[in-house]
Amino acid sequence: MEDEAEPVEGPSVMSTVGAVGLDARPTTSGTERAPAKQARSRRTRQRLIAAGRELIEHQDFDDTGIAQFASMADVSVGAFYHHFRDKDDYYAAIVETITDSMWQRFEAEFHGRDLASLDTPTMVRHAVQFIRDVVIDSQGLMRTALKKSMQDPAAWEPIRGFARSYSQHLHTLLSARSDDIAYRPLDLGIRRGMQMLYSTLFNAVINRPEPMAIEDPQIVDELTHMMIAYLGVRTDNAG
Repeated sequence: MEDEAEPVEGPSVMSTVGAVGLDARPTTSGTERAPAKQARSRRTRQRLIAAGRELIEHQDFDDTGIAQFASMADVSVGAFYHHFRDKDDYYAAIVETITDSMWQRFEAEFHGRDLASLDTPTMVRHAVQFIRDVVIDSQGLMRTALKKSMQDPAAWEPIRGFARSYSQHLHTLLSARSDDIAYRPLDLGIRRGMQMLYSTLFNAVINRPEPMAIEDPQIVDELTHMMIAYLGVRTDNAG
């Protein structure tokens, strides 16, 4: 188990001997030790956050003790408190890490690819597939954030912010294809359609309703059909 504590240093026997004329064993200076210590500290923090992400996928965050998070990360409780003031500070770090990964995926998926060649129905399916996959990989966070939002509405804000920005980006993409979409005004149609999409996905995470689980590939087909029908997307030129 890794601990952040550093041993107390004093004059070594060899350095004392060196003072009377013998060669002392080379020692590592404080400036040379600092990068290694910082790297170890970063690894410890990363392991703690990874442990938190893993555990909230399978159990209630508020019911999980700090000792269990530390044990999962293979560090001491003291090391936990070296990096985080308390569980609230720890939770905020987990949320930041997960939302950062959401944005990285978004950038890779929509800014790192050429989507111009996709027809409009395929574009809609692509958008539905992406957000379904993001929700699947963030189920623990969403359950935890929803529970916390009952006491503190701001707890849901990171998820709301991502969902709102994603809807705005989808509006930008589909506005360039307005000739293929019947719904007017288009902005309102996209926001309403995304509201229904998010509601279905979040409900699938929280309540696990039947007949389709969020992991069921068919849910992407059904939600794509819903969006296409609601927006009045032309399908006669779909590839």
